[in-house]
Amino acid sequence: LPDCVDKPLHWFFHVKATRSYGHTLLFMFATSAIVRAVFPEEFMLLLFLGILSHLLADLWFGFVPLFWPLQSFRYP
Repeated sequence: LPDCVDKPLHWFFHVKATRSYGHTLLFMFATSAIVRAVFPEEFMLLLFLGILSHLLADLWFGFVPLFWPLQSFRYP
């Protein structure tokens, strides 16, 4: 899901990197809260774990702006 947000931003709106707003903890918690309000709790947990595992895998291979907007980010 984070890539479904960030790739179009990069392609069409010229955001500098492909790991931006969708690769933040804010996105993970906000998306989980919205899904929890609409669907049963099991869906929220699956989505939360899916996004979390995606972020952890991306952290393994490079920079991820986890703490945006609390901390600004610039890509190396």
